[in-house]
Amino acid sequence: MNLAVDMKEGIVDRFRSLPMSDHALVIGHIAADLVRNILSGIIILLAGYAVGFRPNASLVEWLYVIGLALLFTLAISWLSAILGLMVKSLEAAQWVGFVLIFPLTFVSSAFVPTHTMPKAIRVFAENQPVTHVINAIRAWLVGTPLGDSAWLAVAWSVALIAISVPITAWLYRRHVAR
Repeated sequence: MNLAVDMKEGIVDRFRSLPMSDHALVIGHIAADLVRNILSGIIILLAGYAVGFRPNASLVEWLYVIGLALLFTLAISWLSAILGLMVKSLEAAQWVGFVLIFPLTFVSSAFVPTHTMPKAIRVFAENQPVTHVINAIRAWLVGTPLGDSAWLAVAWSVALIAISVPITAWLYRRHVAR
């Protein structure tokens, strides 16, 4: 979302006079998002541990958890970059981001099993990326059945990245060309 601020405040115009990659600003924001989310994930795991959460994952399963979390965070970061380039203010970017992320989080398996949801909501919840990411991570950490959640989570993440990167590049070039 900070990308929206940078675009509005004209920092891009100042960077254009420097010998740097055209997309360094966007890539820098994506990298910063990854670092912030890694730190957030560590804090969440420590808080969980403090209140009694004891995962029984093996080293390989922990590597899967970290890899999937990073991949999905990367996908969401690229989607956020699109929002940052499309909106005119930080407030608008935050609002649009909230409107998109809120239903995906709450209409997923994050808080309740999807089989307890009404059919229409269950169909949506079982076919959206957050549910697959959560189910895969939960399976690796606590040993619930993995099913097809891992490959679906990876497929969703890769698809979101494959769609978001070129759109972000196009929007950034369009903004810089103004």
